Amino acid sequence: MADDVPGHLRAMQAGVREGRYLPSAQLANHIVHQGTRSQAAVHTVPFLVRMALDPRLADRHRFVGLLVAIAIGVRAGQ
Repeated sequence: MADDVPGHLRAMQAGVREGRYLPSAQLANHIVHQGTRSQAAVHTVPFLVRMALDPRLADRHRFVGLLVAIAIGVRAGQ
């Protein structure tokens, strides 16, 4: 299920931690789980690109990392 993906994207953009895991880790678990891309992955790409290009956001490397994971199908964070 990808119904929580928009919330993870908003949390990443706001720099808010959700529980004990970073929002980027939670999002990665939903869109690129163990190297397999979910159907939601393709829909997150435009949002991740916009956030990666936004100089006001901290930790932009996390957005780029997720984009790379989606592009080549590796587990995010490797």
